Amino acid sequence: MDAMVKSAAETMTKTFEELSSLLHEVSWQKQHVFVVSFKAFNVALDVWKESDSQQLVSSMERHYLELDRLWQTVQRQTSGDGDEEWRVGIQNQRRDLLKKIRVLGGNKAADSAVQKQHKVRTTYEDPQPSTTPSLGSAQVMPSSET
Repeated sequence: MDAMVKSAAETMTKTFEELSSLLHEVSWQKQHVFVVSFKAFNVALDVWKESDSQQLVSSMERHYLELDRLWQTVQRQTSGDGDEEWRVGIQNQRRDLLKKIRVLGGNKAADSAVQKQHKVRTTYEDPQPSTTPSLGSAQVMPSSET
């Protein structure tokens, strides 16, 4: 993917250099060649950005699910002075990560992460329901907020 963007950028740069060096005698054909190469570069860059964004969202979603698993473990198996710090820290990280997923991937990506969270929770060995609402619930962060 990176090679495709690089190749398109090199082609566009080359045609721009040719175009600008002959600025006083530029024909419409040379201008057209530059416009075509710029459009090809732009398309390649958009495809690359979309792919990169999807990879980032996927990575953040996995991290969100890992934090949820940790959250479930911490809230069920700990009690002591430092435990509240852990609970608050994990909850804040989950909330921040879901917000970032929503910004990068939109409401659909955030809703997908929350749906996967609910699905994964059913596979935990200790299937006690959490007393803490899901971050995807309307009380915490509605889909309309971004």
